[in-house]
Amino acid sequence: MVWIPKKQPRCESCGGRARPDVTLFTEALPEEEWERAVSFIERLEEGDVMIVAGTSSVVYPAASLPEYAKADGVTIIEFNLEFPTPLSSIADITVGGRAAETLPQFVAGVMEKRN
Repeated sequence: MVWIPKKQPRCESCGGRARPDVTLFTEALPEEEWERAVSFIERLEEGDVMIVAGTSSVVYPAASLPEYAKADGVTIIEFNLEFPTPLSSIADITVGGRAAETLPQFVAGVMEKRN
C-alpha cells in the first residue's frame, strides 16, 4: 500500500481505496468483535478495573460497555483529552490529557508501586 500524505491511500495491486481496520461512524460493529467485547465485560467483577482511553463515549453500542461493567461493581478509569464526557459521571477516576502520554505514566506508576 502506498501512503501519500494528504491523499487517501490506494492499493498497489488494484488501485482501489484502502481503508483503516476500524468501524467508522454509521457502520455496524462486526458481530464477532462485539460478542467478544461483551464476553470480556461479562467476566469482569467487583474489584476489577476497566480502563477507557481516548473516546467521546457517545457512540453506541460500544459506549454502553463501561456502563455494564460499572453495574457489576467494576472500577472505571477514564483517560481523555476533553472532559466531561458522558462516561465521566460514572468513572471512579478521570485523568485529563493525551491518553498516549497519561496512560503510560499511569501504568509506570502502578508498576512502580507493585514492585
